[in-house]
Amino acid sequence: MIKKSLFLAACLLMAGGGSAKSILKTAHAPGDFSRRGAVETPVKTAEESPMFQIAGAENLLFGLPMAPKAAAQAPQATPQAAPKADNDPVSWTLPDSVYANKPNGQYALFVYEYDARGNAVRTEFFEKRSASWIPSQRIYAHYNRFDAIDTTINYLFIQGKYVPQACKISVYDTLGHSTKLTNYTWADNLSRWVVSSRYTYTYTPEGRLKTSIKEAIDPSIFELMNSEKMEYAYDAQGRQISFEMTYWQSRKWNPYRAYYLTYEGNKLMKEMGYILSDVSGRYDTTYIFESVYNAQDQRTDYIEHFYNELTEKMEKSLHRTFTYNDKNLVTVEFTQVFDSAVGGMENYSREFFFYNENDQKDSVAYETWRSIEWYHDISYKYTFNQWGSYSGWIYDNFRAEDKRRDKYVFEHDNDGNGILSQAFTLNRKDWIPAERYDLEIYSKDGELILRSDYLKVSEIKAHYTTGTKTPGPLPAEHYTITLSANDEAFGTVSGEGTFTEGIEVTVTATDKEGYRFKEWQENGQVIEGAGAQYTFVLTSNRTLTAVFEEKVSNLNMKLAEAVKVYPNPAANVLHITLNGAAHGASADQACEVELLNLSGRVVEKFRIKAGEKALNVSPYKGTYILRIRQEGAMTVQKIIIL
Repeated sequence: MIKKSLFLAACLLMAGGGSAKSILKTAHAPGDFSRRGAVETPVKTAEESPMFQIAGAENLLFGLPMAPKAAAQAPQATPQAAPKADNDPVSWTLPDSVYANKPNGQYALFVYEYDARGNAVRTEFFEKRSASWIPSQRIYAHYNRFDAIDTTINYLFIQGKYVPQACKISVYDTLGHSTKLTNYTWADNLSRWVVSSRYTYTYTPEGRLKTSIKEAIDPSIFELMNSEKMEYAYDAQGRQISFEMTYWQSRKWNPYRAYYLTYEGNKLMKEMGYILSDVSGRYDTTYIFESVYNAQDQRTDYIEHFYNELTEKMEKSLHRTFTYNDKNLVTVEFTQVFDSAVGGMENYSREFFFYNENDQKDSVAYETWRSIEWYHDISYKYTFNQWGSYSGWIYDNFRAEDKRRDKYVFEHDNDGNGILSQAFTLNRKDWIPAERYDLEIYSKDGELILRSDYLKVSEIKAHYTTGTKTPGPLPAEHYTITLSANDEAFGTVSGEGTFTEGIEVTVTATDKEGYRFKEWQENGQVIEGAGAQYTFVLTSNRTLTAVFEEKVSNLNMKLAEAVKVYPNPAANVLHITLNGAAHGASADQACEVELLNLSGRVVEKFRIKAGEKALNVSPYKGTYILRIRQEGAMTVQKIIIL
């Protein structure tokens, strides 16, 4: 079965450009709506996987991409308990290559690679230039035992090589719920990943999303700080009844916006949105969406009210009515909107829907209101294949400024998977290929594989590959955590042992007096964002090293004691002596010495090992700063030159 994220992955690749955010798609949390604040949602992953070497780009290729599951997904509003085991294998059919072509030839190519369970572990995007396919973007994805993504890495092809751009790592609980998502961007100057944001999720006992907390980098201290919190509530039937958003300021959560939902039976009747008033300090109603139903539980009216700041009142802004036939199918959709010129509601549009003997919508007529009468602007006429899917349609645009007739044609394989989509436009009496933004191709399950939103092409071709898998999660494994300290005299570690896969484990580094914890390392690489208490979901064997170092104040003091500077004031020569290895540094470790004027400009710079250096200061007069650094320590002295 095609996953929806395949289409999103293609969008990520197409929209990648030079932005590190090309993989960091935003989506709405369950029950959220587009008019409200978006929530960047978690890609399902297991944090700090040992396969994920957070050091160099060359170490990050471990088999992940973005086709079936590589796109960001919102936490599910229903429990994600592991499926029941079943011995019968399940076959899957997924696209391994998709071509997007223009009338003059091939234009773009998407290539997907899958693991044995049908998870897309690599997605690549190529552009056709002259006669060659040029790499553009690559996305890797790694999956956990629930077939959910635990790591994604996005690369752009720049100056002949793939350059890392962005990464997502997620943590899951043992039921398969995403509990944490960490976003990283690649810092070229540091040659490593840097945390950009983090999301933490909690769930109700029934497995519904309860809270979502966002942390973002505070630019003043370059650390993650609380930013936004989303809270959700549900009724006894599990329906969402509220959403409240707060933001972090002045060391507390402050209300910002909210919406509430009311129901009658199984019908959503009203949604009311609020935003905090800066004046009153209370929530003010900003919109109301209402629905009206008839005795057959058909929605007959949909009404929107918005707050008018000029009149300081809630006013109707949209009213849509629905008419049904005797088979409960919508036949007319009539819309009115508020027109400020007339000070009231005015006709806007109406759509007429027609159905064939199989109750399939086979044609649509769209009309718009222009001052005093209705104008027939657009029509669609659909055709179907033996699977009940569209085999094509005719699109007519009657507007004078864009008058045209287009034809869309879709071909499928014997299983009903889309293999060819084409767009044509009528040029006098001939149908010629036409570039369109809305060309689509679907799988047999109705899952969207690709839509030409960003490409504007005339043809999409898809080729498929197949495989089988055993349903349900992979069997749980047992893994071992091995811990050590870089120097046992500096600190101790705890939390090692053998645990079941998927268990959340915490390891702790405790420093001794005079020392401090610096970082956790794995395979010689720094684990970004891991504190002295480091919690992660266990997905493989891990060997971690806690790195401790002397406190800076101690290092500076030892360096100051090891350095002698005389005379001060100095006339022509200033003597600088380094007595042995300062603060435990190796004996051959040189000190960097700089002489700066009061404007901060370096006028002298050199290196000195154990011994003495005579510095000629005769060219200088006045007050200067002598700065000496070695192995993370620094001492500064004011020097008077006569």
